[in-house]
Amino acid sequence: MENSNYYQVLQAIKTSDFKTAKALCFNLLNDTKYHNFAVANLIYINLLCGNYRRAREFSREDFLNIPLIISKMALLEQLEFNYKRAIEYWKILLNEEIYQKEALLNISRLYINMGEYNIATCILESLRYDSNYQDIATLNLIEIYVLEGKYEYALKVLNNIEISDNAPKEYLANLKRIRYIILNCQNKLNQLDTKDLEYNVSRLLENNEDNLIKHLQEKHLSSNDKRGVGYFFKDTDFHELIENVKKELVNYQASYLRLSERRIMELPFEVGVVDTIRTSNLGVINFIGTDNIITMYPVLVSNEFDIENNRSKLLKINGGF
Repeated sequence: MENSNYYQVLQAIKTSDFKTAKALCFNLLNDTKYHNFAVANLIYINLLCGNYRRAREFSREDFLNIPLIISKMALLEQLEFNYKRAIEYWKILLNEEIYQKEALLNISRLYINMGEYNIATCILESLRYDSNYQDIATLNLIEIYVLEGKYEYALKVLNNIEISDNAPKEYLANLKRIRYIILNCQNKLNQLDTKDLEYNVSRLLENNEDNLIKHLQEKHLSSNDKRGVGYFFKDTDFHELIENVKKELVNYQASYLRLSERRIMELPFEVGVVDTIRTSNLGVINFIGTDNIITMYPVLVSNEFDIENNRSKLLKINGGF
């Protein structure tokens, strides 16, 4: 019979109640059967909360024979721009059947972020033969075509996707978002009906600071949030912060996912708190090739954060910045 804390951890993560999930994982650390499960999820939960420093405290080399923990350690390296080390970790999992396809998908994503599109394409084309990974592999290939400026071909592939009647809402939303982003790169957004858009797409169409600030105040301003994620200081001047961030965007390397760009910025002043620690690190997500910020939030990087890679010049997209 499974320990009740096991199921409670999974449920707490599913509902984004990360504070509860952490507490439950600590209760499981002394249980031999669930120790590895607890360590893996403590790494994962801290990543979700933006506390990469704390996540690294649970990541040790002697865990490299435990697949569940390796997968979370690899995600940490991805988030801190240590791409080569992340690839090494995912490659270990290629020998584990249940992790093999997940590892290949993540390796392809790392090669995309390293600009090695040919290698990424080969991996993704092989994954398209697996019905469980066909959709996600196709979306990643479309992202490569956009990064290469092949907008018409990206749209052609997108239009040829067969959508089942029971397709998940999240997947359908992704397809719609990707279509809007591609058309934005082509300056053709006026061809679409823009009514009743989700928040993310509305940020693409209307670079309105007030809507962004409302989002930040609702999602990243309260220390009492059950998620336990990083939060801004209550007296934050968001108009000034957004202005400073937009000026700095071009100085930071982006990682790509679903045609959005993710950066970790190091500002000359503190912006908020992560797990009671004040931080000047800021996670920023914007639409590819634009300065339209979707969201941003305080994070806490570790001493393994790849500063040099993060500070290198980002790939310029046609029509961007």
